Amino acid sequence: MPPHDLDAEGTVISAVLIGGAPVLDELREQLTPDDFYAEAHRRVYAAALALSDRDVQVDLVAVATELRARGQLDQVGGTPYLIQVTEATPATAHVAQHAETIVALARRRAVQRLAGVLAVEASEPRADGVAEWLQTVEARVYDVAQRRGREDRLSYAHDLAREVVADLNRREPVALVDAQRVPTSMESLTEVLQGGWLRGIPYIIGARPGMGKTALVLQEAMHVAQQGLGVVIISCEMPRRQLADRGASMLGRVTLEPLLQAAAKGEEVPIADFERAIHGADLFARLPLAIDDTPAQTIGQIRSAVRRADRKLRAERGVPRLGMVAIDYLQILNGEHRRGESRNDEVARLSAGIMALAKTFDVPVLLLSQLNREGAKREPELTDCRDTGAIEQDAASVLFIHRRDYYERDKTKHDGTADLIVAKQRIGGTGRTRVMWDGPTTRFFDSPDARRSPLEREHARLGDDVTASWGSF
Repeated sequence: MPPHDLDAEGTVISAVLIGGAPVLDELREQLTPDDFYAEAHRRVYAAALALSDRDVQVDLVAVATELRARGQLDQVGGTPYLIQVTEATPATAHVAQHAETIVALARRRAVQRLAGVLAVEASEPRADGVAEWLQTVEARVYDVAQRRGREDRLSYAHDLAREVVADLNRREPVALVDAQRVPTSMESLTEVLQGGWLRGIPYIIGARPGMGKTALVLQEAMHVAQQGLGVVIISCEMPRRQLADRGASMLGRVTLEPLLQAAAKGEEVPIADFERAIHGADLFARLPLAIDDTPAQTIGQIRSAVRRADRKLRAERGVPRLGMVAIDYLQILNGEHRRGESRNDEVARLSAGIMALAKTFDVPVLLLSQLNREGAKREPELTDCRDTGAIEQDAASVLFIHRRDYYERDKTKHDGTADLIVAKQRIGGTGRTRVMWDGPTTRFFDSPDARRSPLEREHARLGDDVTASWGSF
């Protein structure tokens, strides 16, 4: 009999039916439907995940309805079986430990299956030679050994900042923002958006490669976090540590990469730059900000990560609510393509999921998007959006970033400026603003003749006295 534990499986299924989405948010990081030994448990768990991915309440009735729609309710024993499971093990405590047991037994069964297959293959003559076959055996054994639930990739600013400070060594939140809008980090951009980012609405931030779209969204995310609101960044491309380095660089107003390289070589670094870097890392550590850099995420996985971050930031950092979710970027999201479905259909489902995400958490969702390279030197237009489809239609606003000096040989002609172009805005008209761009620290800010943004005023208040912020490390 293959190794299994039906009691542990029943306990987990009961916890899902009773606890709903919060329980699933914790379990989906380590447990898949295939980990269950009992076919009925696999189907029930898969149905619950499907409901959660659609942002539908997960409970016994909803799961029974989903199974009925799939033609599987009778196959699992009907509604009476679901009731029996919940009544037999009504507690939801220690569910993570039971999930670990299920995963461990699933790995043991995988080893058994692989051993059986290898035994048969070893007894047969091979045309490809023993050496080549042993290489494939090693790879297959490694795959089984590495099998585990999806790693929880959420990292928090304080932990990431400690890594920045460790490598370099080899403020209180302001008033909460308006209930309906979240102000941007630059007053000129806030004016163009007629008050800032609207809650419950997705925004597309489009630019061609090298324009600084990740930098702009990171800057906006940190600014919202500085207001004492929770922020979640889903970074499907850039590693979380690289985002932390950028954040420390932006907040400390220092180019971090040369300092990290010098520290890695054991070389001396300028004390002023070192202190600014430490100061920037300290400011970053204070932010109620979480980063998940798992690649190719689905909307369901993103929703789960946001829920978990929201709960933890409320409990451990005392934030009253989330203020923003940023997703980098659209073209590498996992739309879970279905057979016979076009890319437009896939994007339409992504759009519905992003809209639901913004409404569920009542936050602006900043969604980065790559633009077509055709006509790169000219200002971007809505027709340059790639694979946006329904998302572009649903978005409250489409904002483009364009830096003319990026393409011109005479860099001094437009050096240090960037155009932020609101090409579409559902509430309000279109518009644009020209801001300054500091390449070394990847930072946007209002031009000198414009009013200072809150982020600029905060830096002016802090000045160069950085030693006071070392206390938290």
